Amino acid sequence: MAAGFDIYYAYDSFSQLKTEQDPAIRQDLIINGMLSVLGAGFGLGTALAIFAGSAVGPIGIAFGASLMLGGMAYNAVRTVAKIKEKIKLTSGEEFETGLRAALGLNLTYAIQNKLQQYQVEDSFKKALFEKQRNQFQLQPFGYTLYFYIE
Repeated sequence: MAAGFDIYYAYDSFSQLKTEQDPAIRQDLIINGMLSVLGAGFGLGTALAIFAGSAVGPIGIAFGASLMLGGMAYNAVRTVAKIKEKIKLTSGEEFETGLRAALGLNLTYAIQNKLQQYQVEDSFKKALFEKQRNQFQLQPFGYTLYFYIE
């Protein structure tokens, strides 16, 4: 049954590659897709080995568990890295955020609030810059620099 989910997630990841332009997200999609393909392959192989009465079943189960843990760790590290691009995290917040991401839990409210504050500040700065850019038309009189106050 798990192989069906793995096949679906692999298809979903690889189909998103057609439209995604961001290299970091493309890398995540490729890795998640490959982990799903490997998981499906070993899941089906383990099921066939158990059906045939082979002793390979426990090895396949252990390998499947290691694939799952590796995928969880990879996604947790990438999530923390994306958050750290926007806000500063203490080492405790990094660990907690990574652990919560690995377990599929939501971010803490403190981290969500910091991210929301960053997004509001960033959108305000962009809007202010656009307003200033649209308001003034710089003429080539030897001055190519102007200042504005936030």
